[in-house]
Amino acid sequence: MEVTINISLVGLKDGGLAVHDMRTLKPVKKERIHNAAINMLECSKSGVIVTGSADKTIKTFDILDLFRPLSSLNATEYKSIWLEAIVAV
Repeated sequence: MEVTINISLVGLKDGGLAVHDMRTLKPVKKERIHNAAINMLECSKSGVIVTGSADKTIKTFDILDLFRPLSSLNATEYKSIWLEAIVAV
């Protein structure tokens, strides 16, 4: 199911995720979800957010359930990680 949500997502240097409502241009949520800068942020059509951070973790969140955490992967033992499989959820 494809979901249309009018929000803007920003990954921050401090590991925070900022969410703004694009209809009102007001902040909706700001939460520190990583221990270091967020370097990658992707949103799937099903409403899942995937974030990758300099803290060497990849995390997924459900937009439709108030950004409930879905999973966390510690990537310290990997040299590179392909995220396409995760985003396809």
